[in-house]
Amino acid sequence: MKGYYDEENNKKILDDEKLYIERIIKTNNTYYHHSICDDNYFLPQDYIKELDNMKEYDPDLYRVARQGRFGSFNPCFNGTYSLTKSNLSPNSLGI
Repeated sequence: MKGYYDEENNKKILDDEKLYIERIIKTNNTYYHHSICDDNYFLPQDYIKELDNMKEYDPDLYRVARQGRFGSFNPCFNGTYSLTKSNLSPNSLGI
C-alpha cells in the first residue's frame, strides 16, 4: 500500500513499504518504528533459524514473523490442520 491522505476520514495513511526501508518515520507527533527479529540481540540463533525454515512450509507466516511484513496469519488453520467441532475442546487446546 502506498501512503496517501484519506480526505474522507481526515487522516494520513502510512506507506508500509517506506517504513520497511526507513525503519523509523515521524509524522506530526507520532513515531512509527519497524523492527524484525534480527534487531533483537537476545533472540537465540536457533529461534531465528526456525523462522528461516518457515519459508519452506508456511510462506505467509514467514513473511509476517521473519520479514516483519504487515499482515495476519491464522495459527489455527494453515492448510494442514484445522480446528473442527470434533477436535476443539478445552483439553485439546491445553486449557
